Amino acid sequence: MKHLFRKILFNFLIITVLCIILIALLIIFSDKILCFYADKFFLSKDYKSACTIYEFITEYKPQNEQYKNKLTNCLLKMPLSYYVQEKLLEIAQKDDNSQAEKLATKKILTYRKYFYKKFGPNYLKDALYNGSVLRWSKKSFPLPYFIKSNPNVPVYYVQITKSAFNDWQRETDNFVAFTPVNSESLAKIIVNFNGDAAKFNSDYKKEYQAAITTPVIKNGKILKKMNINVLTKNHLNQFFTPIQIKTLMTHEIGHALGFWGHTKDNTSVMYYSLNNSYNYYSKRIDTPLNSMDISTIKILYSLAPDISDNKDDLIIKDKFIYPAFLLNPINNAKNKILIQIIQNIKEHPQDIGYALSLADLYNKNGMYKESNEIMMFITKQISDPELLNMIYYNIANNYIGQKDFNQALLNAQKALYYSNIPDNQSLIAYIKYCKGDLINAEKEFIRILKDNPGYTNAALGLCDVYITQKKYLKARKILKQLIKYNPQALENNERTVYKFLLLF
Repeated sequence: MKHLFRKILFNFLIITVLCIILIALLIIFSDKILCFYADKFFLSKDYKSACTIYEFITEYKPQNEQYKNKLTNCLLKMPLSYYVQEKLLEIAQKDDNSQAEKLATKKILTYRKYFYKKFGPNYLKDALYNGSVLRWSKKSFPLPYFIKSNPNVPVYYVQITKSAFNDWQRETDNFVAFTPVNSESLAKIIVNFNGDAAKFNSDYKKEYQAAITTPVIKNGKILKKMNINVLTKNHLNQFFTPIQIKTLMTHEIGHALGFWGHTKDNTSVMYYSLNNSYNYYSKRIDTPLNSMDISTIKILYSLAPDISDNKDDLIIKDKFIYPAFLLNPINNAKNKILIQIIQNIKEHPQDIGYALSLADLYNKNGMYKESNEIMMFITKQISDPELLNMIYYNIANNYIGQKDFNQALLNAQKALYYSNIPDNQSLIAYIKYCKGDLINAEKEFIRILKDNPGYTNAALGLCDVYITQKKYLKARKILKQLIKYNPQALENNERTVYKFLLLF
């Protein structure tokens, strides 16, 4: 009996040692094993699965040229989706003189050449909203508009405003469309002729503003409406002439469509000059829409929006173009952008958009302290709750980057004060996870998912908790539930490890 027991024990020990050796070999050669399967997917033209594995391997071994080349070649075989554009630009901006960088750069430049040849000259860079794409969903056209009545303005104000809406629709061949409505509550664009020049411009450093278009944005992402407020008279207490009203309203409707900046081309309706007080018309040419205006609107509406009235457009981005794929410099991108932003701040010290762009660039460079200094300064200059929510949210994320989780939590709570939304709730839960408070982080994520079962950030945060606790089956279950509610949830995330886990 003893002999039999010893034999069983011996066999058990042998099997255990062999298993340990096998596991060690799998760990050592895991990248080669994964690459073998990725190559099989590639040869069978299942590029999406191959790409998922190649990307995982390149994150695991980022210096391996072979794996980077395989990933890039795989991306080049795939349709040019939002995800593919994002990854190609990321590879091209490495500036490491690798074969992968050269292939990605060539693809981007070829596409840009084709794209701009197709659409022609434009001023897209000047049209963005603090570096973001703000626009209506194409599904919302025709956009309903409402003009508030004011008996103290000439009749032609309203008539010409209606004709300006018609001009945009006609000149773009119905690419954009509008419809008048009889109730302000039904409108997405509201036009209001009110105010005198002195009062209207008191908050604008005495620069002459004949009209201001203001977006109403919910939760920092959802565009609810556009308010166009127009002076009844100019600074000389005179009614605007018909041609001035026509140019002015065509210009403001451009803003309401998503053109947030201004072009330096004075033949465009989106040009104006504010070099001196009351100098609005000094360089403007009263002009109809030109070809650049039309090209720019068509390009703008082909880009993936950062702010829109349709939630689906913010989540399912593969039908749109990744804005940076067209706009961002490829080589030495960070240094060139930094120089340009600093120059813009010098030229426009009152425009917080440029300051926010610099803060964002510092963040991307890992210069979290410098980024936070700029944003903390901005918080003292503004009172808009939506903007304060966004800034404190970004400050909290910067502190996470610095691993100062106490300050991160403090600023995330400030963001929550201005907007009690899932983004801020999930950020607080994630900070608790980073602090090692797994029990409360888990509770917070579960509570958020109970109210918002398809919310990606909370689901992935809960997965992080379970992976840390080595509860892999629970993590897998959460991922499957997430995909059930939101099939595209993992397509726009860089956490490829989740996609990799679902392969098996």
